[in-house]
Amino acid sequence: MSATTLKTPQNMARARELRAQGMILRDIAADIGVARPTVHQWLTDPDGVKTRARRARYGGQCADCGAPTDGSNGSARAPKRCAACSWRWQATLEFQLAQSARASRRTVWSDEQILDAIRSVADPGGRVTVTMYQAAYAAAPKGAMPSFRTIAPLRWRLWADAATAAGCHANRRLGPYSTSLTGEGALLALRECARALGKPPSSREYTRWAAANGAPSGPTIRAVMGTWGNALRALTGATP
Repeated sequence: MSATTLKTPQNMARARELRAQGMILRDIAADIGVARPTVHQWLTDPDGVKTRARRARYGGQCADCGAPTDGSNGSARAPKRCAACSWRWQATLEFQLAQSARASRRTVWSDEQILDAIRSVADPGGRVTVTMYQAAYAAAPKGAMPSFRTIAPLRWRLWADAATAAGCHANRRLGPYSTSLTGEGALLALRECARALGKPPSSREYTRWAAANGAPSGPTIRAVMGTWGNALRALTGATP
């Protein structure tokens, strides 16, 4: 049943009565069986006058055909053209030329420029997270750095892939194991875990140890070494 169907004088009076008793909107909505925004609208704009006035303010007129346009769908501003005229406008040569002109003004970043930007943000240990990059981008002059979206997913599928290509790492918790991107840090972590346990660790044992010691996670070790079996063979020096 829709909120319009439930908008009866009895339900609206019930909402006012419960509100007067100090009940919050969520509980009033549950009592009547409607959504919380519906109760709010009943209490603050029971006749819909404010809603209609707001929609009228958002309305406009199509620049081409004069038909009314509506911006009450969340944009808070009516579009310049109605939907039908907008489709016709996008098919014109003038629109295509305008789009081409805008595209020509965009900076086209080479891969090396992007990688240099990532390196410039990395800390002395080679760590560069998304948060670090976005903070640097926000502080830089406009057009000085490629945006995060330009890097991932448009140029590289994942941020970690871009960081690796730049010779950095994006792991927040690698700490002293930052060389794990080459496999050395993974072995360092495995050796320390084996020393603590007194034996080569299973994947589950390592995961518990890593969580308690800030070491690279089990999935990180497997990603670097290929499989857990490969990691243990590298640890023990065994040949496959």
